Amino acid sequence: MKFRLAPPDRLHLIWNGVAPPDIVSDPGRDGRIFELRLKLPSPLIGTVARLHRQKGVVDLLHAAELLLRVRPEATIVVVGGGPLESRLRKEVVRRGLDRRFLLLGERSDAQDLLSLFDVFVLPSLWEGLPLVLIEAAALGKPIVATSIDGSREIVVDEDTGLLVPPNDPAALAAAVLRLLDDSALARRLGESAKMKISPVFTLDRMIAETERLYLDLTAGKGL
Repeated sequence: MKFRLAPPDRLHLIWNGVAPPDIVSDPGRDGRIFELRLKLPSPLIGTVARLHRQKGVVDLLHAAELLLRVRPEATIVVVGGGPLESRLRKEVVRRGLDRRFLLLGERSDAQDLLSLFDVFVLPSLWEGLPLVLIEAAALGKPIVATSIDGSREIVVDEDTGLLVPPNDPAALAAAVLRLLDDSALARRLGESAKMKISPVFTLDRMIAETERLYLDLTAGKGL
């Protein structure tokens, strides 16, 4: 619509969806999570993101410095790899944060790690529709995200999470600290996200709507 590539009446929006969190019984899972929790003490603030300028991880690093001045016992975890990984690792060491700002790289247990976070953060500068926000909501995590297109389609400020301006480490740190200092607010936002976001952005709904669109098109009811 923005670029007028097609008339509005020929466009059909189908939101992405995700499968519910994997809750299949795994005898070793609880032990792995317990081990991770021992290595990553509370409060634990984390993100799962590609280490690319788009995801704003540099802003998260700057915000971590501010946050750790107030809550030096906190740990910030970044799960994911990407082109900025080498630069970020050097910067973390240069700033003396290597024991509190952990770059874990690509992980096969990202969902287990996500389940441990006390606050989930997505400081992106731009997005399409970030599935990781839906996954965090499905786990009932209090969310802090930047107020950008895509993230605003998922998170409603002060209802299902907190939204802050992009490129603003101070606002990011303040929002995270607010959740760490107010457990009732963190719990309310996490429960609201799970109740309001998860039922909308489901894989079953996405598949059903896509199937219905194809059936309408093949039946001559095209847009």
